Amino acid sequence: MNSEKALSVGQEALWFLRELAPESAAYNLAFGVRVRGRVDGAALRAAVAAVAARHDMIRSRFAVSRGRPVRLVGAEGPGLEIEDATGMDGLRAAAHRVVAEPFDLAAAAFRCRLVRGPGDTSVLVLASHHIASDALAHGIVLREVFDAYAALVAGKAPGWPEPAGDFDGHVRDEERLLASARAAELERHWRAEAVGAEAAELPTDRPRPPRRAFTGGTIEHAVLPEQAARIAQAADALGVTRFSFLLAAFQAVTHRYTRSAEFLVGCPLTTRFGRAHRETVGYFVNTVPVRARFGPATTFRETATAAQRAVTQGLAHGRYPIGRLVHDLGGHRDPGRSPLFQLTFTMVGGEGAGPVAALGLAGERSAARARVAGLDLAPLDLDQQEGQFDLAVEMVDAGGTLRAVGRYDGALFERDTVARFLGHLVAFAGAAAEAPDRRVRQVPLMDADEAARTLALGAARPAGDAGQHTSARFRPVP
Repeated sequence: MNSEKALSVGQEALWFLRELAPESAAYNLAFGVRVRGRVDGAALRAAVAAVAARHDMIRSRFAVSRGRPVRLVGAEGPGLEIEDATGMDGLRAAAHRVVAEPFDLAAAAFRCRLVRGPGDTSVLVLASHHIASDALAHGIVLREVFDAYAALVAGKAPGWPEPAGDFDGHVRDEERLLASARAAELERHWRAEAVGAEAAELPTDRPRPPRRAFTGGTIEHAVLPEQAARIAQAADALGVTRFSFLLAAFQAVTHRYTRSAEFLVGCPLTTRFGRAHRETVGYFVNTVPVRARFGPATTFRETATAAQRAVTQGLAHGRYPIGRLVHDLGGHRDPGRSPLFQLTFTMVGGEGAGPVAALGLAGERSAARARVAGLDLAPLDLDQQEGQFDLAVEMVDAGGTLRAVGRYDGALFERDTVARFLGHLVAFAGAAAEAPDRRVRQVPLMDADEAARTLALGAARPAGDAGQHTSARFRPVP
């Protein structure tokens, strides 16, 4: 017997996007873990079942009832899947297939698959549709699966405290807010932030198609440790958070590329307010519009201060679901564009998540490791969530590394174009950390290596050939 529950506004928006492209995996979220050691399949299967019994979102499927999408909670979750792969290449390919398989939300919104490779090597992949989870929720599930596994291997039952809240409570809180007088005040704030500003759009390599394809690719750009340290020090000196500092750098580089003086980008913020939902599995994300303004004399210090103010105001007004505002503004009318913004920027980290949960974010280049019940665990990179926006940039701080991850719409951009943008973002942030009072238009976009290559290329060109090898549509303001 299934119990029927209402969706949050954010979940309803994701349901709408899923209806636009039901065969797309663009909204699949996944954590992968490389495992060395003999895995007790029965214990792992029981561990996955125990975690599903604890969190009703894992046991949920989604359907339409009386004309509206609803969440149906069943008695059991989808359970552990086990697959065998041949060779290390086959192991990695099988792991990527777990992410690339679209979800039939009428059947399940989660999958957990153990892919067994050569010897004692295997991979565990936890995947879900975003309608049912977020990065923090994935970390919770991954941590609890291995907690339960360790207990079961030792002949014990998993011992967890009762969850302080559930997702249904979050939905009821949202409904109460939207029915209150406070909702009108919050809506006015977001209307003032969004109305009258255009969404930033980078110059594209190809014309925008009439409908979004929800396909694309992923690019990473590592931040050198000494550069990350300078950025942290500069943010402290400016009195802003690292997130606000890096958001300001993203806005500034976007300004340099687009030549736009005023525009919107989206910033995904958490809606896990208070203690009740810190351990709840579900979708707790509100992507809010952030307006940027630039003039000829705007300095990076001013940009960073404005970004900090916008983030602070965003958090203060973040309980209002932006999906409601998008609906009121008719933001779903253009199938070739995302509502309100085409570019997003966020920052995620594994600090405080515990060693197992942090593996989902750390990346293979990091030193992040964990050992559980005789198993050695390490991160596995999995491309995912590609094509949701023109470009979604995520700064990931986990496993002792800081890196910029860009997920882009493959119908619009070439891979090298996005790689160049991320390189300029990281170079700009490092240069701005050294001289925050420089005008934004004067902060260099190129690092020393790219500048040297560009100078060498220019010196090698025949007279009159300047610019032949560079797209004029994607050349930022120097």
